[in-house]
Amino acid sequence: MKGADQPPSNQTNPASTGADPRRTHKGLLRDKKRVDAVRDMLMEQADELSDSNPTASLRKEKPKQEGNSVVAVVAAICGNILVGIVKFIAAFVTGSQAMISEGIHSIVDSGNGILVLFGIHRSKKPSDEDHPFGYGKELYFWTLVVAVLIFAVGGLISLIQGVAHIVNLDQAHLSDPLPSLVVLGIAAVIEGCTLGVAIKQFNVARGDTSPLRFIHHCKDPSLYTVVLEDAAAETGLLFAFLGIVASHLTGNPMYDAIASIAIALLLMAVSTVLLSETKALLIGEGMTKPQIRRVVEIVESDANVVDCGRVLSMFLGPHDILLAIDANFSPDAPARQILQSIDRIEAGIRSEFPDATSVFIEAESLKQVQKQAIEFELMESDAEEEEALRD
Repeated sequence: MKGADQPPSNQTNPASTGADPRRTHKGLLRDKKRVDAVRDMLMEQADELSDSNPTASLRKEKPKQEGNSVVAVVAAICGNILVGIVKFIAAFVTGSQAMISEGIHSIVDSGNGILVLFGIHRSKKPSDEDHPFGYGKELYFWTLVVAVLIFAVGGLISLIQGVAHIVNLDQAHLSDPLPSLVVLGIAAVIEGCTLGVAIKQFNVARGDTSPLRFIHHCKDPSLYTVVLEDAAAETGLLFAFLGIVASHLTGNPMYDAIASIAIALLLMAVSTVLLSETKALLIGEGMTKPQIRRVVEIVESDANVVDCGRVLSMFLGPHDILLAIDANFSPDAPARQILQSIDRIEAGIRSEFPDATSVFIEAESLKQVQKQAIEFELMESDAEEEEALRD
């Protein structure tokens, strides 16, 4: 029977056994004191380990954040403001629809650069009581705002202007293209300089990784946002040049309007890429599969660890990784050795992944760890299949 298979309960009812409730209460107090004594002993051992073990201080240190992207952002802001003013002057003089779209593009890019710079500044704020994990995701939020502005203000307005110009084509007139072409040349030189600065910082960050793969896996959107914006700006200048030249060679102002629409579609494409990548970061992207496997190797290399289960990670900011690790420690290892193992594991992880600012290691039973490991491997295999299908 089901009841016969159940082990006898260790709990007894004081009333049924005739035990004195006061003695039972005293026994509970003695047990509580023993638990408190053990807890205090473990806390003292942890304090001793923190004082004696030099690697334990690594947990309190935060990796320095590289600010290479700031140089590119500042250069882009200055260049876009200057170019935007000149483009609007040329658009006012010539009446070119493509130049109006380009002027809007430059002003939007200037505002976007300021927002990205603000996001970088806010993301470096230290943690506080309301935000114990810091403000790293501020950069992701402001990059998302930038993507929306590029789409709505830059793309949609340029698209509306171009379509309106086609609808009212009979009222359009062609003026001297020379001022617009001169402005386009000046703008191309300025945009080329800012793009060169952005690409230099971008190449330093990506190393040998391909540009598209780096953008997909990069956790600092400021490194590629300026590159995409400046590259779109240079391409937009080419569209405007072709539109103005074609309109004056053929005498048909429609080509100027088509250039404006092409610029709008280009901005929408850039904003779509930024929206997709920033959305993934805001939802909570983690470390790559090879990095997770390396973390598992570090955990299981410790002599007191029997098995490593799940390794959950999430980027709280470009240089802030949250790691939660389930590990099964040897039941024969005393508490002091387990504490030393935890310190060694954390030091090993931070030596290879200095951005791992928050590492939590939880001791689990062997059965639970093995179950979690199997589930985690299945999840990884599914992710690999999806990535293979995308490729």
